[in-house]
Amino acid sequence: MAIEVARYPTLADLQAVAKPTESGCLIWQRGKDSGGYGSIRSRDRTWRAHEVAWFLAGNERPDGYALHHLCHNRDCVNVEHLVCITKAEHWKITKTEDRFFEVKRVLALQRETCRRGHNDWYVNPNTGVRLCRECQREWNRKRRRERRR
Repeated sequence: MAIEVARYPTLADLQAVAKPTESGCLIWQRGKDSGGYGSIRSRDRTWRAHEVAWFLAGNERPDGYALHHLCHNRDCVNVEHLVCITKAEHWKITKTEDRFFEVKRVLALQRETCRRGHNDWYVNPNTGVRLCRECQREWNRKRRRERRR
């Protein structure tokens, strides 16, 4: 797969937009997606900035593989901080090390109502996850209807 971004024809052009830090990271200074990754819009697609940097450096990413930030900095575009690993390995690493999910969980615990405005919470004793009773009932009803078909 080849990435073609007219604004950044070379790796040097892309990294010129980034701000260097003491740790060696090159922090993307333009747009970011909802996950905190640098993003670049090109024609009809949005690319993650670190992926564009990886491909501009002449590297490939086979199917079933993901790019992992060794620096754990999502907006870093320094190719030396990236490694190509299997998606299974990447999931295992991010599941244990990623603080993004922990922050999301804490914010969810602080909410007074669920996304649909219900205020009937309970904590699942097996997982420790806080759930809305009404949303759970609706989900269970929907699943039962689908199974009957």
